[in-house]
Amino acid sequence: MRVSKSSYIPLDVMSDYSIGESIATIQALVEKAKSLNLKALALTDRTLSGATEFYQTCVANNIKPIIGQKIVVSKKQLILLCKDSKAYKTLCLHSLDFQTPLKDFPLSKAECSHFICITPLCDSKLKAAFGNNLYKQIDFSESKKDLELLEKQENVKAVITNPVKYIQKDDAQALAILKKYLHKSAKNCSDKHFASVSEILPLLKQANRLDLIKTTNFIAEQIQDIFPKDYFTSQNAHNRMAETLPNFKNAKTQLQKLVEKGFEKKQNSFENVSKAKKRLECELTDIFSHNWEKFFLFHHELAAWSRNYKCQSVKIRPFV
Repeated sequence: MRVSKSSYIPLDVMSDYSIGESIATIQALVEKAKSLNLKALALTDRTLSGATEFYQTCVANNIKPIIGQKIVVSKKQLILLCKDSKAYKTLCLHSLDFQTPLKDFPLSKAECSHFICITPLCDSKLKAAFGNNLYKQIDFSESKKDLELLEKQENVKAVITNPVKYIQKDDAQALAILKKYLHKSAKNCSDKHFASVSEILPLLKQANRLDLIKTTNFIAEQIQDIFPKDYFTSQNAHNRMAETLPNFKNAKTQLQKLVEKGFEKKQNSFENVSKAKKRLECELTDIFSHNWEKFFLFHHELAAWSRNYKCQSVKIRPFV
């Protein structure tokens, strides 16, 4: 089997949005992928916080984005990759819950059909849930130590992954220092740099498992575009966000009154009240021209709630 230099697709990649687990920025990850002529790249953080930034950065660099999330269920680590927009919406609904270890998997079989699941430990429950979308994960960084991890995989759908947590090998020390700072201890771990296909190929050739690289392509080909073209830049983007906000009645009047009340309360602290008032009018004009008043009212409600929130176990000092 001939494997081209651009045929390997990284499917286990974490960014610095996974705080304490990776120090690779999304920009650096995409730039590295571009330098290696990769046609696709996955992001599998513990959170979806970086998903839209990753998606847009990949598209801007002509790289196919694959959005996923790494979760833990019954002490087993799973990588869930979104095959389509329905999978992404499902992941958005459960993403916060997925950030902590789960005892039971909350998705139905129908929901699972929209995902690719990659895990080092396949069992009957996962097979029943994901069917042909389930793949056994072969960790390149671990396989370097033990070729049997590659060779003893007969009759199992498997895929090679290169868990990425930093870009260059020299970055390992920086991640170790961060882990020690956050967790007061640092454990030695396998190499997690962004490996190229030229690094991975020799090991797979030795084990006669070049098919594992082909599988990364097969998985990437199943991934559909999650967001339509111009999804983030068209006027509809604003309309979609506005539709999800509370239905504030007379939003402009509400915001105008809140702002005037706040200005009156603080005007004695301004060096030049007239200049400050002109600036305020300019800001309001800009907000109203973009129809942003509901966004500001929504954030005002969140801030007000936060100031008044009282926790029985912890005393929270209100913002001033």
